[in-house]
Amino acid sequence: MRGKRVVKNVLVFGVLAAGAAALTMYLRRPVILHLDAVKVTCGSMQVVVEEQGETRARDQFIIAAPVEGELRRILLREGDRVQAGQVVAVLRPSPLGVQPRTENRARVAAAESLVVEAEARVSQMEREWELARKERERVEKLVRSGDVAEKNLDQARTAESVAAQQVAAAKAHLDAAHHDVTALRATQIAVDPPPAAMMNVRSPVSGRVLTVLQQSERVVAAGAPLLTLGDARYLEVVVDVLSSDAVKIRKGDVVMLEQWGGEQPLRARVRLVEPQAFTKVSALGVEEKRVHVIADFDARPEQLGVGYRVEAKIVIWSGEQLLKIPSSAAFRQGKEWAVFVIRDGVVRVRKIEVGHRNDAELEVVSGLREGEVVVRRPERDLEEGVQADALGI
Repeated sequence: MRGKRVVKNVLVFGVLAAGAAALTMYLRRPVILHLDAVKVTCGSMQVVVEEQGETRARDQFIIAAPVEGELRRILLREGDRVQAGQVVAVLRPSPLGVQPRTENRARVAAAESLVVEAEARVSQMEREWELARKERERVEKLVRSGDVAEKNLDQARTAESVAAQQVAAAKAHLDAAHHDVTALRATQIAVDPPPAAMMNVRSPVSGRVLTVLQQSERVVAAGAPLLTLGDARYLEVVVDVLSSDAVKIRKGDVVMLEQWGGEQPLRARVRLVEPQAFTKVSALGVEEKRVHVIADFDARPEQLGVGYRVEAKIVIWSGEQLLKIPSSAAFRQGKEWAVFVIRDGVVRVRKIEVGHRNDAELEVVSGLREGEVVVRRPERDLEEGVQADALGI
């Protein structure tokens, strides 16, 4: 009986020893991490400035009231076509107050009095000229008869010449007085218009009505905008970009327009980067310096109109046959860039030189070869030398 118990204890201790040995070997086994990895590829790459844009008519004209007055109801509607010289609005100029009307009437009366005075002056000068002419003829007869000296004839001729010049000056003064009266009478229409006086506002160009700013009948001030004209066939895209991005954009850069309502992106090219920046408050309440970038369509779809929103991607750089990796794969190691490379199942740190970057990819100038495997999104606690299995390869 005692011998059987000893054998049983030996078997138990043997099983426990074997289990402990197996557990020790399990705990000492190498840990293999399963990491999301990607291969270094060779292909094309672009760097873009992405902002929201808006379509607008290339040439817009704001028609304004030339004078203060009572505006008649504008019958035009958005989209109506107008021709150059066509009447687009009618208004009756407003008379001014009692004092301006009285002052203007007094100025007209004074100018008319100056005309009467100038006419009398002309008549007087013409009579004196006639007397000087007759005196010169009388002196000429006396000189021929020898009754007077030759110098008296010179004096008579000079007096006649002076009289003729005074007549010319008086007539010029009379003409100036007539012009003053004409000018003052013309202003009388605006200052104190007759009851039936109406003013037609005409379109300076041919195009379409974009907006009617003053539709109903009302009194408008001089310079008040009435309607906006343009031509929706000639659209451009206006994109607001940060001034720090605007310095990178050049005339002729390609602009890809997305989210405009169609299935395929539209293509445009930068025509102008405006030299004047403006201040705009962002959605977060931060003041930003922004710049208008103007682009022209390569081909505009008919569905687009004025004021439509688009998502603009301005291509400021592009390259072909470049080594590239996801931007998330690179991290800073001091002042240099580095990546985790998986080679022969082991993770190694590799320093690289980075070229151009965008939100998704970056260009590898040196440090990697095409086909090598790098960790796509390395964790903070990932260390060199651990064994790893590359997922997604």
